[in-house]
Amino acid sequence: MVDEIGLFVTTLTTADNLRVYAGNTKVCGDNITVYDANAFRRADALTAGT
Repeated sequence: MVDEIGLFVTTLTTADNLRVYAGNTKVCGDNITVYDANAFRRADALTAGT
């Protein structure tokens, strides 16, 4: 979860309650995946075929 977006640093809290300080160059330059943004997620089940 994003706690604060500052001028140079963005403060995040992870699912296991760690606080992460990421430089905005890193945040703006990379992709960010938010796993809990949607109520449901797709999960494909694979079975062994014969």
